[in-house]
Amino acid sequence: MNESELIESLKKGDRTAKEILVRSTQDFLFNSVMQVCHDKELAEDVVVDTYLAAFKYIKNFKGESSIKTWLYRIARNILYKHYNKFKNIELRDDLVTFKNGEEKILDYETKELLYQAMEKIDPEDREIITLVDVEGLSYEDVSEILGVPLGTVKSRLYRARDKLRNILKDLGYF
Repeated sequence: MNESELIESLKKGDRTAKEILVRSTQDFLFNSVMQVCHDKELAEDVVVDTYLAAFKYIKNFKGESSIKTWLYRIARNILYKHYNKFKNIELRDDLVTFKNGEEKILDYETKELLYQAMEKIDPEDREIITLVDVEGLSYEDVSEILGVPLGTVKSRLYRARDKLRNILKDLGYF
């Protein structure tokens, strides 16, 4: 079933389509939320709430982005609502989990240094680095997710990487 068929089935309330959507996106959503927060239970709650909201509002989905991008945006909004409620953000301990398996290359000390550096940058900078460098999303997808122009994504990413590089230098990595 391709994405447009999946969306049409979801709009009809098809249970199998819901299961397909959850199976194909749950790891991505959970890992993305865990990149920003430290709390496994919170991440699980955000993912569940994301699917509930998506199934409730699927009729509003216009297909201007991929379903995965749309789901991430919902998850991001739910997570930010939680943060606005509690104002307490932490990173998870094992931040570095690259999609292509590169985590095996990074030793524990390197991961720890990267974790410390990521902890010192703004959540907005952490998010854009996570979306592009960890999750491997395209600039266009990140633009859609964050609701900002493509040029803004590129400039924010450049500045975020520069901040991270400077912090890593201060920590003695370079």
